Amino acid sequence: MARKKIRLQIAVWAVFLMMSALCPSARAADKTPDTGYLVTSDLWIRAVINTDEKGPVEAVWQEGGNDVFAEGHKVVWGYFYANPSDVSWGSKDNPDVFVKIWFDAGGRLDVSFFHVSVPNIDVYSDYKYDGTPDVHGVITTSRRYIRQWYENGKSGMEENNEDGIAAAGYSPIGNPSGYSAINTLKIAAIINTVDGPVEAGWRKGGKATTDGGHEVFWGYFYALPSDVSWGSENNPDLFVKVWFDASGRVDVNFFHVSVPDIEVYSDLPDKGDYAQKGTTILTDRYIRHEYTYQSEESEITRPEGWSDESHGNKADPNYEAVFSEGKVRRIELIIDSADWQAMTEDMTDIYGEFGKGNNQSLDF
Repeated sequence: MARKKIRLQIAVWAVFLMMSALCPSARAADKTPDTGYLVTSDLWIRAVINTDEKGPVEAVWQEGGNDVFAEGHKVVWGYFYANPSDVSWGSKDNPDVFVKIWFDAGGRLDVSFFHVSVPNIDVYSDYKYDGTPDVHGVITTSRRYIRQWYENGKSGMEENNEDGIAAAGYSPIGNPSGYSAINTLKIAAIINTVDGPVEAGWRKGGKATTDGGHEVFWGYFYALPSDVSWGSENNPDLFVKVWFDASGRVDVNFFHVSVPDIEVYSDLPDKGDYAQKGTTILTDRYIRHEYTYQSEESEITRPEGWSDESHGNKADPNYEAVFSEGKVRRIELIIDSADWQAMTEDMTDIYGEFGKGNNQSLDF
């Protein structure tokens, strides 16, 4: 019996070794990288965010979608984000790097990275994947765009330095219907195709609020398939990330990821027109619109019993006599300290530091 067991074990191992020798590709397909992500079986990408809090941290990849076109082109899009376990501002709905990957039917591969964060971010790609990155670059707040390309066995990299200012020499004159984004913000885009301008469709990505009270909102514009052959909801033409800073500053960031010129529009608050507009082009891909914003929740909290009132300059029948030039402007007030504090804060917001002018005097 012991001999039969030994012979059987040897036979099984022999079959396993023969199958392994005949099928080396099956074993290779199971190989995965320790860092980075295999977008396809032969394309690997990676991003490392250089944070102030923890130094370099691996970014998390989130694929958004993909599509294949009749001409044979294939597109994949997604984004990298900081892991919330690494930094307080990390969130699946706070993209740090937008990515669009284009497999051209002619054989060229473009991996485009768009910096939408604050820290410097290292970006890598490898094609065909062998475990060693072929191309490496660093995107920053001034170098917002990097394209890593592969064609005919060669690879290379293209970079764009960006300042957020719209390209000179372009005058958007459209009046698109646009989309209500968030917090009374309205945004729109017009794609100038070879057949003429078309309004872009909008796809919302997500929104989040950081631990610091900042609010982020993102998505992208795309060409409608009814307008152009390459139009698809999974073929972004213009990424958008909006940052509502806790201080009240608002940044509306547009990132051109297509071929045609694209006009961008925004308004905050939405008043029925567009306060800012510009044109993104291949050589000037990034536009930033800046606003200030105060939410209803940020209004000053009034003390109990306080009521807001408005009075015209004729509220007192003796107004002209009391406040005419050359008359005494001394008023005696008896007011609760809490009410006084709230009132002076209101007056400071409107007129500057209250009580410091030459014509004001207060007695207690």
